[in-house]
Parts: sequence; structure tokens; C-alpha cells
Amino acid sequence: GLRVSDTLSLRLRVVRRNGTLLRADVRFDAGDETRVTVRDASSVGVTDELRAQWEVLFQVTRRGIAVSDPRAKVLVAVNPAYAAMHGGTVEDFVGLPVAAVLTPRSAERLEALAGEIDEAGFVAYESEHVRLDGSTFPATVESMATRDEAGEQRYWLTWVEDLTERRRPERAAA
Repeated sequence: GLRVSDTLSLRLRVVRRNGTLLRADVRFDAGDETRVTVRDASSVGVTDELRAQWEVLFQVTRRGIAVSDPRAKVLVAVNPAYAAMHGGTVEDFVGLPVAAVLTPRSAERLEALAGEIDEAGFVAYESEHVRLDGSTFPATVESMATRDEAGEQRYWLTWVEDLTERRRPERAAA
């Protein structure tokens, strides 16, 4: 059957290098290899429908999703899956510094992240996250920026996947 977490669709406003605006439907299909499809949506009048779908997806996907402010480095919004994997409720995390959910070594990466996102548009890496009870778990993290009209990074969209279950068989086999 279809797993909800296999596909993620976003409606983004992308500022091209020449300053023109592209309204894009971005779709992430995570199978054996992640496929990203970008479609110019300027001519499509279904923004409200897509926003509604995004909001449903944000709530029900099993992947943790966080929206953060890259300047203040605080969590602006998290979905229920993100809150659960970090041992709390959505309310526990909104307004928290991003570094609060990371080990000190993983938090060091935050400074370089804005530049990496600017260069590549999208970054994926492994990280070590901290739950509210202080326990830690390995995670894969994927981040990208949404931008304002001037092309400045406005928010970071981050997907987090807990690797604990995937690592267990690896450790048993070692």
C-alpha cells in the first residue's frame, strides 16, 4: 500500500537569479532514490487546494517536519511526527531554539547551513537529535529554504527521519 511519508508536495515561490519569480510545485518522491520534480505552477489556479493538501500532509505524515527561522534559529512550527520523535507535543517545541533538539556537535553545523543551502538549494546530512528527556537518536535531515521577494532565506523547511529502527539490524549484524 501507499505509505503517506513516501511523497511530499510543496507549493513554493522561487526567486530566480535574474530576479524573476517562479511559482513552483515541488514534489519529493522518496523511493530507492529520492526524486524531486519541479513544475512551473504560475498558470495553475489551485493554490488553495494545494495549501489544504500540504496542511493535511504536514499533520499526518510520519516524517518529522520542522519550519524554522534561519536568522533567529528558532522553531516556528513542527508537525506531530516531529514532536513525537523528540518526545513531546507540538506546543513543547514551537519557539524553542533549533539547537535545543540537537547534540552540541550537531548544533555546530547550524552556522554553516545557510551557506550550504544557498549553494546547493537543498542539503541532506546525518545528525544526532535530543529528546525532551535528554536521550539522543540518530537522524537523517533534509533542509531547504523558502525565500522572500528579495531572495533572502525566509524559512528553512526541514524533514527529519529517526534512524534508530534502521540502525538496529545493522548493529545486530555487526
